[in-house]
Amino acid sequence: MRLSKSLKLNNKGWFFGAALALSCCIPFAVSGGRSEAAGEALICENITVDGIDVGGLSEDAAREKLTENENKLKNTAVTLTSDYGNVETTLSELGYFCDVDSAIHEAAGYGNTGNILKRYREQQQVGERKNIVVKRGISEEKVEKLVNDELESHFNGPDTIQLIKHSETSVSVEMEGDHVRLDPIATTVDINDAVEKSNGGAISVPMVIVNNQDNEEAEALSHITTLLGTYTTKFSRGDTGRNQNIARAAQLMNGKIVYPGEKVSTYYTIDPITEKNGYALAGVFQHNRVVQGIGGGVCQMSSTLYNALLWAEIEIVKRDYHGLPVSYVPLSYDATMAGGYLDLIFRNNLEYPIYIELDCDVSKGYITCNIYGEEYRDPKRTIDFSNKIIETIPIPEEIEYEEDPEMAPGTEEVDSNGAKGYKTELWKYVYYNGELQDEVLINKSNYSATPKRIRKGPGTTETETEATEATESTEETEDTTEATEAPSEDTEAPSEDTEEDTEAPAPEPPEPPAETQEDPPAEQDTPPEEQ
Repeated sequence: MRLSKSLKLNNKGWFFGAALALSCCIPFAVSGGRSEAAGEALICENITVDGIDVGGLSEDAAREKLTENENKLKNTAVTLTSDYGNVETTLSELGYFCDVDSAIHEAAGYGNTGNILKRYREQQQVGERKNIVVKRGISEEKVEKLVNDELESHFNGPDTIQLIKHSETSVSVEMEGDHVRLDPIATTVDINDAVEKSNGGAISVPMVIVNNQDNEEAEALSHITTLLGTYTTKFSRGDTGRNQNIARAAQLMNGKIVYPGEKVSTYYTIDPITEKNGYALAGVFQHNRVVQGIGGGVCQMSSTLYNALLWAEIEIVKRDYHGLPVSYVPLSYDATMAGGYLDLIFRNNLEYPIYIELDCDVSKGYITCNIYGEEYRDPKRTIDFSNKIIETIPIPEEIEYEEDPEMAPGTEEVDSNGAKGYKTELWKYVYYNGELQDEVLINKSNYSATPKRIRKGPGTTETETEATEATESTEETEDTTEATEAPSEDTEAPSEDTEEDTEAPAPEPPEPPAETQEDPPAEQDTPPEEQ
């Protein structure tokens, strides 16, 4: 028994001794490990990222080396070829992106993370070179837009697809000639493959074109027969620049056919937001302030489109809310856009194509979006929408002052009386034979409260300004009589310039909807929004 116990102890001692010896040997087995000077983990030797040697470098040094290469790569010339014409572009214009950080993290962790045996094993394995591939790609939406902007007239010819209206809810689509279109998904895959195989030189990729030789397209479009969803918003006819922007955005989206499974970015459908592309200066939201910018007003088009898509029950992939409430739709019914990072993106989740119609009449001050397709819903099934105000955020007590050198010394002027903020939700209610069957949360929105803002001339102190405000407040109190308006079910927040601070009441539980959809909101002066 003693002999057996002694052998067990000796075995344990041999194991721990071997581990200790191994731990002493590993740092000298291969290059890599940690810098003696700074204790910084270095990438093991014989490791490459996309064939670029990063062995012995710190993560920062490797990132700098790879980023320099990626900057060169994104400027690679790309030629997209077809029988209908070619498109000359660059990877950057196609929305090129790459994940250098993940590749560097993987390279730095190899042989430097995990337990001692794992590190030793990985360091031994890199005696033979190990290559890590950077994940990269391009934007399907940008490929489609770039090609269509260049070649759509060559693809389709003039007026080859026409929407014919038989009644307010019944339509058909007629197609003439050999209608073809780009397959953006397949073309993007081919471009990504070409990028992976390229050695840094120019890239040429044939476009994948879907033709109509077998009348497949005509058959698919024949299913566009019925109005699936509609929505109307109104705007002031006096804001020329803003109205121009609404009309231009509507023009660019009007007539778009979205095929089953196809994803659409509203922003990239109507961009670039430039004067050259037909947009004008108008008010936009910037850092919760109203400023002048190119394209102010285009969000009214995207918000109108959003609501029509909701009524048609088309899948919403991405929707962003404004920083502040807008007056042309109720809270949570808006959809803003800015630079592509704020966007309304939707996908056709139906079996057949849908047709998007935007009707904007500047002279009458309205914009209507109609979504047409094949009706797929049970006529006994109806839907309705309602917003809920979860929280009302009070106007900040602190007043913001801004000195205006163009104002007379000692004078002041109220820029804004401030506005309350709101946390809201939008819900969809599904009825069958008039009985509520389901409640679905559509979105959550968070609108900021804004403080009162006062501009003052040089030399005006805040004490003087506050005294003036107190006097004006007393006069207003004496002269004001209370007037109460019954709230609608979908309650709008007061605009930033509203004199009276009115808290928006929460909506009542919804009643079963009528057969027709809700009337558009009443015309009112619309504050400018993010574009």
